Amino acid sequence: MSNHFLASHVECDHRDNHVHNAACAYRVVSTINPHMKVGAVDLRRARAQHRDFIAALRFCGARVEQVPFVHGCPDSVFMKDNALVVAGDSGRRALLARPRHAERIPEQEPRRHHLQHDHHIHVQTTATGMFEGGDVVVADRVAFLGIGERTSVAAAAGIARFLRREVVCLELIDEAFFHLDTCLGLLNDGTALVAEGALSSPSLATLRRHPAVTGVVMIPREDALQFGLNFVQIDKAVVLHRGARKTAAVLQSRGLTPVTVDLSEFLLAGGSAACLVARVHDDRVVVDTASAVAA
Repeated sequence: MSNHFLASHVECDHRDNHVHNAACAYRVVSTINPHMKVGAVDLRRARAQHRDFIAALRFCGARVEQVPFVHGCPDSVFMKDNALVVAGDSGRRALLARPRHAERIPEQEPRRHHLQHDHHIHVQTTATGMFEGGDVVVADRVAFLGIGERTSVAAAAGIARFLRREVVCLELIDEAFFHLDTCLGLLNDGTALVAEGALSSPSLATLRRHPAVTGVVMIPREDALQFGLNFVQIDKAVVLHRGARKTAAVLQSRGLTPVTVDLSEFLLAGGSAACLVARVHDDRVVVDTASAVAA
């Protein structure tokens, strides 16, 4: 599993050629998910938390590239939603997401420019279907795709072709878990940590029997609501929000090292560790992607 990530800055560069105002930084201005609290963010605290988060990733051995914040797009700090990114012998490629909500659509063209021109990543778009990166949980040879408010089944085939992996669709049934990566955390050893009540019964059964999944551990809903499953694993270390104590205990019991950071200012917008970074996945894994499996 690659330990290379892209992360957005939390605010615009002060050298940008526009008037520096509230549109230049992360904040909550809408309620497009149940966690969002308009006007609640303390930008000073958010800056410090984001700085500590990036430092924790690097301390654990990750390579982190930072890309510009998108002016006027306060949710653009959640880098994972914008695109899937892979790297291989022929360079890096990105699949640009197709967000459902009008509030996030303006992020995409600037993101395309940042990735393609500033970071030399070839960017392409999906042929059909809306999707956001938060609904994609990728393992070495498979990707799980959350089907619900933000992502449609129609996107699965294009994602499978792009990732060169089987895509398995899982149905989300709890509106609090609006993206798959808020209720499913997949460890490098194949263990799936799942929020209680977040997936439909058929989808949970699909997950349990998939050969890439070595076991399923159910996490109490209240801990998942602290975004404990929205973690970032870097070898034996797992970076997550410090409020998810039960998830941290499960990780520790499995021989992993929880690295907890305060991300409370980002929880106010419905995001945490995994949302804040786009992992650059290995493009050298080749499997049969002829079909995407629906839940």
